[in-house]
Amino acid sequence: MLAILIAHAVAAVSAPLVVRNFGRNAFYPLSLVPLVSLGWVIAHWGEEITLHITWAPGMSMDIDLWFDPLAAIMSVLVLGIGALILIYCARYFTDDEPRLGIFAAEMVAFAGAMFGLVVSDNLLILYTFWELTTVLSFLLVGHYAERASSRRAATQALLVTTAGGLAMLVGVIILGQVGGTYQLSELLEAPPTGWLTGVAIALILVGALSKSAIVPLHFWLPGAMAAPTPVSAYLHAAAMVKAGVYLVARLAPGFADTSVWRYTIIVLGLITMILSGWRALRAYDLKLVLAFGTVSQLGFIMVLVGIGTRDAALAGMTMVVAHAMFKATLFMVVGVIDKTTGTRDIRKLAHLRHKAPGLAIIAATAAASMAGIPPLIGFVGKEAALESVLHAQPLDDWASIATVAAIVIGSILTLTYSVRFMWGAFGRKQLQRPSPAVAGMKSPGALFLVAPAFLAALGLVAGIASPQLEKLLTPYTTTLPAGEGADYHLGLWHGINTPLLLTLLVFAAGTALFAGQNVIARLKFERSLLGNADRMYDATLRAMDTISMRLTGATQRGSLPLTLTTILVTLVIVPLVLLVIGTTTRPEMRVWDTSIQVTIGGIMVCTALAATVMRNRLAAVLMVGLTGYGLGVLFALHGAPDLALTQFLVETVTLVVFVLVLRKLPAEVDESKAIGFKLPRAALAVAVGVTITTIGAYAMNARNSVPIHLRLPEAAYEIGNGKNVVNVLLVDIRAWDTLGEISVLLVAATGVASLVFRTRRFGTAPRVADAPGTTSDSSGSDTTTWLLGGDLIDPQHRSLVLEVTTRFLFPVIMVLSVYFFFSGHNAPGGGFAGGLTAGLALVLRYLAGGRYELGETVPIDAGKILGLGLTFAAGTALFSLFLGAPALSSAVLEMTVPLLGDIKLVTSLFFDLGVYLIVVGLVLDVLRSLGARLDAQVEMASEVGQR
Repeated sequence: MLAILIAHAVAAVSAPLVVRNFGRNAFYPLSLVPLVSLGWVIAHWGEEITLHITWAPGMSMDIDLWFDPLAAIMSVLVLGIGALILIYCARYFTDDEPRLGIFAAEMVAFAGAMFGLVVSDNLLILYTFWELTTVLSFLLVGHYAERASSRRAATQALLVTTAGGLAMLVGVIILGQVGGTYQLSELLEAPPTGWLTGVAIALILVGALSKSAIVPLHFWLPGAMAAPTPVSAYLHAAAMVKAGVYLVARLAPGFADTSVWRYTIIVLGLITMILSGWRALRAYDLKLVLAFGTVSQLGFIMVLVGIGTRDAALAGMTMVVAHAMFKATLFMVVGVIDKTTGTRDIRKLAHLRHKAPGLAIIAATAAASMAGIPPLIGFVGKEAALESVLHAQPLDDWASIATVAAIVIGSILTLTYSVRFMWGAFGRKQLQRPSPAVAGMKSPGALFLVAPAFLAALGLVAGIASPQLEKLLTPYTTTLPAGEGADYHLGLWHGINTPLLLTLLVFAAGTALFAGQNVIARLKFERSLLGNADRMYDATLRAMDTISMRLTGATQRGSLPLTLTTILVTLVIVPLVLLVIGTTTRPEMRVWDTSIQVTIGGIMVCTALAATVMRNRLAAVLMVGLTGYGLGVLFALHGAPDLALTQFLVETVTLVVFVLVLRKLPAEVDESKAIGFKLPRAALAVAVGVTITTIGAYAMNARNSVPIHLRLPEAAYEIGNGKNVVNVLLVDIRAWDTLGEISVLLVAATGVASLVFRTRRFGTAPRVADAPGTTSDSSGSDTTTWLLGGDLIDPQHRSLVLEVTTRFLFPVIMVLSVYFFFSGHNAPGGGFAGGLTAGLALVLRYLAGGRYELGETVPIDAGKILGLGLTFAAGTALFSLFLGAPALSSAVLEMTVPLLGDIKLVTSLFFDLGVYLIVVGLVLDVLRSLGARLDAQVEMASEVGQR
């Protein structure tokens, strides 16, 4: 199973390159990935296989996969139809289709995500795949991004399914906490009870019903027809919309008796079946006819799998298989019609069956299955559905009768829009000759028809061989209670019984309804009795926009001082009031241990006060820097050299950034433009400091057990194989937090560069050869220079002493940086400290030699260094997994190297390398944007002024 997921991921990554080399024919080799995966599923049919990989056990996020009969059924649909759709894509698209490589990658990735969803045993992992399918669906539906309709449809599908997914996530967490496990297999074996379980199931159903387009969250699916037809044939027939059905079928054995389960699913499913079936009769676009038909069929299937009995489950899974076959076929048929005639409007199609008889036969076979006509699999499924609902033990007599009546009405509508589809696409429509669109159509090739033809034929074979199909579905259906008289078996003939009579009624009424469609059309049901869901969606978005605008206008008035004051006053008042009201004990404090602490603390207070009264901006920045250096000294005095080293380095880099920014500001603060009064701001600053100190004191005195820091040194060595507690915490125990923090750091660097460059992000800093007036052989001159960029500095600002010093100190600092990097796991240092040290070396080089020297020192784009660092840091997760350790934790490689002896390599070193590169890239980006770029702007302004 894991190999299948990895294969799809690799295929998705390589798809753009394959498409670039082979064009649209690349879909053929890409289809081999789900096809071979299907072979694995068939080879292991009937087996129950589990896979457990420890990943993040503290968050219940271990990778647990479970291949059972239900997963096998869904996997066949996901992988088998996925392979056929990819084959179909090879003839649907042309070689000049824009973004075809990205589309191929998204389709293959979606197949892998759906397979991961149906084989996930851990509910949190299942939710991860669930949302991955949502994101990929958004990208696929919005493939034609230049069209407003595609963008709207993609956004609508994303918002609706994501909102349902968020509700589902809350339900998953509640269910996992109540049940004591997030393992589906364990929850189904011992289902939790109680009102909280009912709340959890209700929330999970919101996610399932939104994913499967059940009323009132159904409107996104017809809008998603703006996607390319292969997307509709796969996602909206066989894959994504079946995710909700799968989840209901998966949970039914354990939770079908929950109070909110049956009537929520059955009532909404029946409403969906009837309303969408009726809406399909009013559509003129062939894809919309199928889209509303799909919503109707999903409501029908959801009712069957939600009843929670063995016979209903058998009927439901039969309809899941049947629907995937006939609806994927019909969508592909519509794609062929659209590509060959240039239209999907039934009012513009006439005599198509004479121009494309093979296509008409394929469509007729699939439509007959959709309408429930024997001997197709659709007929077998509907017969089973009627029989199972008639004898559904969980439903009382009236509920059973009402359900059957609703299904009959929905089936009448289904037969009507099935006949209307065939008439609309292939009928004559009282015309003596083909319509212009049909007359000028291009004949579809055999390869274009092979996928829909195969599925249509399979629907016929499955109907005839339905007893054999039952044997494949029974291992799942036996997991549900049988009920009294539950002995139904799939077949084409069960004698003259109630389901057969109801089927004959459906045929007669459906035919009559189609014959009277002209009368229906004249009624013009332009306004729905229940309103328009699409307009309700728009109104909801407008209301949310209005509320957010008013809330933002009330809380954020555009004044930064006011916003900060509000935040800081809240920080002061709320914790202090809670401490006064909610605590009875008072903290015991020892103000200082030695006189050195008092001295340093006094210096810090004095410099902080000096920073508030200094008019010179640079002097104020230096005063603030001294408070930071004082804090570093206090860290050192308390036995934390690693923190002290990091504090000194961060403070130094921060000072450099401030100085670079201050070059663009006046040297003195203009008191006449000061906002507000200093005394209240000073009082607020003091109050914030007192609040933080008080909270810290109370927190330290609130301990009632042994502090965890006493165990950290031992844990750092046993878990992270390092003696530096701080470094092991950052790169192993709290590596997930660190990964998030360096990601934010990367975004911040990009934001700074964007603010400075505004229009586009420039690459590397300029080199000496890029300077005006230089020639290609300038570097080969006989003159001696300490720094190449120094020759381009204005002599008034050039310092030979600084250049000589930099030439000697730069390699020393870089060696020190590398030492900090390698020693950080067991001694003060690490990737962060090493990166800051290397950054300071670059700062020194820039200050001595200018922006051209910076380009000579690091002729690499800072963005590439940042990206490489993030790749190293995130890639460590996979590397650790391959070595048998949890993601982003330390795995140990021990080896013996000649001359060097025994070497013990910890994988967290590579994570630390990522941190090192990100810090170096950040400093380089700052120097390039706030330094080199601003230098260029100053030089340009100076040249303009001289002119």
